[in-house]
Amino acid sequence: MSVPAQIAVLLALNARLFDRVPLDQMTDAEHALHEAAADMPAEVRERLNTADKLSDADRETIIQIATKSLARFQPKPEAESEPGDQTEVKPKSKPESEEKS
Repeated sequence: MSVPAQIAVLLALNARLFDRVPLDQMTDAEHALHEAAADMPAEVRERLNTADKLSDADRETIIQIATKSLARFQPKPEAESEPGDQTEVKPKSKPESEEKS
């Protein structure tokens, strides 16, 4: 695995981008991130291959690339439940002995 791909995976893990990827799609998601890492800007890749410290902007660029490449593996947000779909919570009734008091 290339250094840019390693860094992209580590930053994506740290940003919790893999947390919602279904396990059965994890290998494909990681592969998509490796491909995306190969397309990151040359100046960022160069800094990854040297001892230069990554800037916050570099980290943000890599996380944006990772987010975009992993978007198709994220589950679709569930639509807000319909009002009729919610289970109605009924207040507990008092025992008969308390009601007659």
